[in-house]
Amino acid sequence: MLYADDALFGYSLTTQARGNVALALLLTVLTNIGGIFTVPFALALLLNPVLQTVGPVELSAADLLAKLCVSILVPLALGKYVRRFLEGWVTARRSQLSLASNVALICVPWMKFSQSSERLMQVAPSELLLLVTAGLAIHILYLLLNMGAVKLLPIGVAEGKAVVLLASQKTLPVAVTVLAFLPVPDEAKGLIAIPCITFHLGQIFLDAFVATHWGNRADS
Repeated sequence: MLYADDALFGYSLTTQARGNVALALLLTVLTNIGGIFTVPFALALLLNPVLQTVGPVELSAADLLAKLCVSILVPLALGKYVRRFLEGWVTARRSQLSLASNVALICVPWMKFSQSSERLMQVAPSELLLLVTAGLAIHILYLLLNMGAVKLLPIGVAEGKAVVLLASQKTLPVAVTVLAFLPVPDEAKGLIAIPCITFHLGQIFLDAFVATHWGNRADS
C-alpha cells in the first residue's frame, strides 16, 4: 500500500508535465524493487567503515536484503494476490485506504523522531538549512544527469519527461524501512531520518515546479 503513494505521486507529476503516465508507473515499480536489491549492498559498502570506528558493529547486506524482502516484497505480493478477490471493495474505499497508507508512512519517521527527541532539539537551524540545501543540490544534479541521458536515448518527449522525473527520485518508504533495520541506537535513527525526510520534501516541491513548467510549455 505504501508503493501506491509513490505511484500516485509519479502519476500526478507526469500528468502535470504531459508525460507518458504508463511509463511513469512502470518506472515507479522497477525503481522501488530495484532499490530493495541494491540499497543493502550500497549501504554496507558505505557505512561499515564508519560503523567500525564507533564499535564492533557491522551491517550485513544479506541480512538487510532478507529483512527488506520480508517487510516489503512479501506484503506487496500478498496484497496484489488478495486484491484479486477484493477488487470492488478496494475500489470503493480507495480514498480511505490511501489515507491509512499516508498515516502509516507518517508514523514511521515520527516514531524515529520521538526516540531521539532530546538530541533533535540540539540540531541548529543552520544545520537543517544545510541539509535542505544539500538535498536540493543532489536532486538537481540527478535531474541534470537524467536530462542529459534522455537526450542520448531514442525516445519521445513524453517518455523523456517520465524518465527524468521518476528516475531522479528516491522513495521515502524504502528509506524509513531501511532505517529501522540499521544496527545503530534508536536515538540515532531519529537523527538519520532528518536528511531522508528533508530530501523527500525537497524533491516534491522541486519536481512539482519542473512538472508544472513542462506542462505549461506543452499547453502553450
